[in-house]
Amino acid sequence: MSSCGRHDREWLDFVSDLVSRPLLRWPDEQVTRLLIETFDATAGAFFVQTEDSPLQMRQWPPELFVERRAELYDWTVHEAPLDHPLLRYYLGTGDIRAMQVDDVPAPSPMHDACHGSMSSSGIS
Repeated sequence: MSSCGRHDREWLDFVSDLVSRPLLRWPDEQVTRLLIETFDATAGAFFVQTEDSPLQMRQWPPELFVERRAELYDWTVHEAPLDHPLLRYYLGTGDIRAMQVDDVPAPSPMHDACHGSMSSSGIS
């Protein structure tokens, strides 16, 4: 069986299991593992934040992140909102539809120039 077919079956089994019982907690480790396997990635990270809690970072495999955990957390908090196209779009629009990077409308050159000018002035 092709790896695509195998991954399709794994995702179908996983989602079937999710909807068959009450979900008390998002299974971030299982989702991260499946994403890593599906896309042949080295590792993955999952972030969650509620209104009454600080940003929590969970990564898999955990041992891979030991030496760079602080750097990843810092990038997530300070750089990702400016650099990551999906996060920028979500923060700017509040649109929570499932999207891929290619679906994010490109900002106009005027927007980038204005943002750069405001950022250098300390305005965000």
